[in-house]
Amino acid sequence: MSNALRRPNRRPGRPAIPGGERACRLRRAGRGMAWAALLLWMPFLGPPGAAIVERIVATVDDEPILLSDVEARVAVELQGLQVAAPDSALLRELRQQVRESLIEQLVLAREAEERQLRVPPEEVAHAVEEAILRNQQILGSPARFREQLQREGVTEEELRQRFAADAQREILAARLVQSELRERVALDPEEIRRYYDEHLAELPEREEAFLLQRIVWLVTPDSTHLARTEALAADVAAQVRAGTLTFPDAARRYSDDPNGREGGDLHRLQRGDLAGRLGQDFETAAFALSPLTVGGPLLSPLGFHLLWVHDRDPQGQWIHLSHVLFRVPVLRADVERARSQAEAVLARARAGEPFDELARRHSSAPEGPQGGFLQAVPLGAMEPPLQQAVLTLDPGGTSGVIELEGAFLILRLIEREPARPFRFEEIEEELVGWVRARKMETLYEEWIVDLLERHHIERRAWE
Repeated sequence: MSNALRRPNRRPGRPAIPGGERACRLRRAGRGMAWAALLLWMPFLGPPGAAIVERIVATVDDEPILLSDVEARVAVELQGLQVAAPDSALLRELRQQVRESLIEQLVLAREAEERQLRVPPEEVAHAVEEAILRNQQILGSPARFREQLQREGVTEEELRQRFAADAQREILAARLVQSELRERVALDPEEIRRYYDEHLAELPEREEAFLLQRIVWLVTPDSTHLARTEALAADVAAQVRAGTLTFPDAARRYSDDPNGREGGDLHRLQRGDLAGRLGQDFETAAFALSPLTVGGPLLSPLGFHLLWVHDRDPQGQWIHLSHVLFRVPVLRADVERARSQAEAVLARARAGEPFDELARRHSSAPEGPQGGFLQAVPLGAMEPPLQQAVLTLDPGGTSGVIELEGAFLILRLIEREPARPFRFEEIEEELVGWVRARKMETLYEEWIVDLLERHHIERRAWE
């Protein structure tokens, strides 16, 4: 519940690059800003019934670029632009830009190979797994993903081979750009400050934010159900350790996570991925496991987990993890017990007891021992029920009991901070990235022209 005020996958209060994502994409769709950060734009599967008459639309030396490759990338760009029914002019522009980007990518990959740059096989394998997972998420489930493969007459192994070839090229291209250009970009603090002063009017404002305190009650299962579920998880773990049950079979048979049908594979997880969702203690325990041994049962807000580490980064930055989830039944009585506790504490707060003292005694959130104080939270980072609550409060006011999934909480508003320009120190990190990206883009545009001239490139008619 430490993230109860925040929507997932968003950095609250942080500005976007001036001009917006749409403008950046339209400048050169498909390029992926390789000089700034590697973005593996794996082709998504096309919609059911989509038919493409295959043809070659360009060649780099003796290597073809196919229309299907262009259309797959165009589909990715349209999804990023959130355009469901593009007009012909936009499609024409995107196709041209994507083709040019694929030409550049092939040239960069060839240059990288000539310079004997290498991509570790495990890095390609990770990119392929991420691409497969992304397709499954877009299509809604692994089952729908398999159905789409059948409709298109493609096996998963064939798709993986295609993804691997794409990943190899993209990573090589990005490595070459980084090695060639990054060291040529020099930044100094005065330049960053000058950029901020000159572009302040173009930067987005820091949105309205709220200084808050909160008290959180998690809905916890009855201790009897908790013990029974832990015992079941421990029994399954013993079967895996004894060799009478494989871990994937345990996931398929017992896991309450939908991915259990696929053997419970969570793929490669970076440090921080588990902490935000399941807690720092859970992540620490997972990263401490030895590969190819079963760990657990471990308790998280979702239930008890058995864990299996397939592989790990020697530097400890990632693990390839599978799990079996045993959810603990939560009864209506458990929900009402948490609600009653929240209402009782709310009455005491409204009767004048100090909110920070109540938070220290009763809150399950990480900031509880410090009085429940939160940093300024932007309105857009809150779940809708919390937005509705804080907008009705005056400074010093206390909300009613707010129900969220698996928890109840009450809020106290300390102060509203109106929207305002970002101070330099608040976005200095982003400014460094923006200035570096702009300078690298300028260098790249000059450098790529010379590289393209070294290769025989033919652009063919679309029809």
